[in-house]
Amino acid sequence: MVWMVFFDSDNFVGQWQLNRKIEILEHKKTFYQEEITKNQNALHALKYDTSQLEKYAREKYFMKKDKEDVFVIIRDKKP
Repeated sequence: MVWMVFFDSDNFVGQWQLNRKIEILEHKKTFYQEEITKNQNALHALKYDTSQLEKYAREKYFMKKDKEDVFVIIRDKKP
């Protein structure tokens, strides 16, 4: 019994560490699946909704219409 708990290749500590790694990887998998879903929804909105495409272009690339001014405000971070 002592041999199986401490010295065997499938010992208790090793199994516990592997189970912990599995839990961490499952949490990461869930996070990335949610991110993929959000990105797919955003991509669909950009492809088929012109108002979303315009909003994205204005926010990310500071694009503007003719005879329109764009003001970019950058706030300093306080230490």
